[in-house]
This record gives sequence, C-alpha cells and structure tokens, in this order.
Amino acid sequence: MEFALKRLRADDSSECLRTVGGVSMQVPKTRMMDYGCPIRGESPRLTGDGACQGHIGQSPLDCGGAEGAASGTARQKPADGNLGQDPACVRQAIAKLRSLQEGFRGIIEVVTCGNLSIPALRALLFEREPSGLYQPRCLAVRALAALEADDVLIEYLNAPREVADPVERVGEDAVINAAAYALAGLHEERILELLLKLAETRILPGVILALGGFGRIKTIPFLVEALADDECRPAAEAALRKFGTTVREALLVPATACSPSVERESDSSLRRRRSALALLIEIGIRPETWPLLRRLMQDKDSKIAVLACKLCLMSAIESEKGHCHTAADTLAP
Repeated sequence: MEFALKRLRADDSSECLRTVGGVSMQVPKTRMMDYGCPIRGESPRLTGDGACQGHIGQSPLDCGGAEGAASGTARQKPADGNLGQDPACVRQAIAKLRSLQEGFRGIIEVVTCGNLSIPALRALLFEREPSGLYQPRCLAVRALAALEADDVLIEYLNAPREVADPVERVGEDAVINAAAYALAGLHEERILELLLKLAETRILPGVILALGGFGRIKTIPFLVEALADDECRPAAEAALRKFGTTVREALLVPATACSPSVERESDSSLRRRRSALALLIEIGIRPETWPLLRRLMQDKDSKIAVLACKLCLMSAIESEKGHCHTAADTLAP
C-alpha cells in the first residue's frame, strides 16, 4: 500500500521530531494551521538512519535506511508490531488525535493505520462539538485527505446542518473550511457545484481558495463578494487576477457601490471597494469606462480617492487627466 503520509504537510517554520514505528519524522508542532489540512501533493520529511527525505511514496516501514538511500532503492523493513493491522492501533491513534497536546502525533499514527482508520475518522468528523473546539475534527479532515478518503469529506460538506449556538457554529465553520481546503486540488464538477452551494451561505477562506482553483466564470461573483473579507481576500484576489480582463465588468460594481449606503458605509464594503479598484489598476480599464469611476476621485475615503486618481492617469483619455490633477491637489496635506 502506497503510504498516505506523502499527502501530509510539514510546516518548515515550526517542526519537531515525532517517532512512529521506530522512524523519526519532522512534523509541525502542536500549533494547528489555520486551514487544518494540507494542499495535495505536499509531504513530510522523514529522517532517521538516512532514510526517505523530501517527498516520498513509501511508508516509514518501507524505507530502506542508509543502505536503501545509497542504492537509490528502498528495502522493506519488518512491521513494528501490529501497527496498521490491530483495531487497537486505530483507537489509540484517535485518542491522540483528540488530544490538543498530541494531535499531530495522532494524525501520523492514524494515517499509518491506513484505511482501517477511515470509519473512526468519519465518526469523529461528523461529531457535534458544542464547546466549539474544532482542532481534533480539523486534524481528522487532514488525515482523511491524506488517506484520499475524499468521498467522506464530500459527504460531510453535503450534510444538512442546523447549528443555532454561535460558539458551536464557529467551530463547525472551521471544520467546513478545512474540508473545503482539503478538496482544493480536485477539479471535479461535483465538487465545484458543492463549493458554489457552500459559498451561497458561507464565505470561508478554504471555500474561496478551492473555488479559485477552478478558473470558471460562474465562480467570479463569489470571488468578488469575498473581497470584503480580510481572511478570504488574498485567495479571492489571486483567483480574480487569473481571469485578466474578463473580470473588468464584474469589478466595476463593487468598486463603486457603497453598502448599506454612502452615508453609512460599512468597513467591509470599504475594503471591497479598495480591493476592486486595486485590481482594476492591475488589469487596466478601457478609456470609455473611466467616466463610470470619475466621481471616486472625490470619495470621502482618501485611499479610494488616491486609487481612483492613479487609475485615471493610467487609463483615462488625455482630456480627463486634468481632473485627476485637480483632485490630487485637494488630497495634498
């Protein structure tokens, strides 16, 4: 069995040694990543006896140590006890996965148990947690992704959920976010439709990152909406840039529309307008479009006004650029 640990990610900025089956592994310390799971294709580094560093395709039990490394091949070591065979292995690994202190040790051990651990991981994923503690369930997502149990993650995201308690809702959103992030590398139509459905009610970083990877026109409205959210904005902006001039028209409305009103514009609306204008500067606009944005040079927000002046100098016809200099004079301290 090809070892599923190749799909786990080691955080180079914060690593510590973990030992499973007699082999040392460099893995992140107990600080959990925001998204709670790896992007597909990333892997840990295994060390010990000169064996298996970087991206791997074998389990620690299959690594050939210094001899295998020297020859470029791996010889199989005998299994350490019943690791991966005994259901007790799963129970012990899940217990560690639930621990805030041993969570990452648990994720390595549960993945080492192989597909035998999938039912227990699914049960943990679907558990409701009124306390809002989401870390063990996010680690379960990471383990399921490493085991390529994508159908379980899709089942979870498709499951109906009514969470009234705000504390529990925060934890549930964190797990949804992690599961969406774990599916970011799978560009299947069923996953696209699932993510679009989620985005209608939840603007989450993992959902936006996964949607952005599809490069489909139907994702643009959700990416534009995500510009208002500080955590989602980097992924949304990166995805929108890839569309190039295709998103010009879609960015005009968020660049000019104040919500809920001009007099009482919210902070999120202001951030969305700034982001949309900055993207329009990068992408460029047609000169005939500039009149739609001209009034922004007198916007009450100085950053919006400066961005609008810059856009005018870059894209407006020469006769319009005089208005830019006038507006810039009013902005000078």
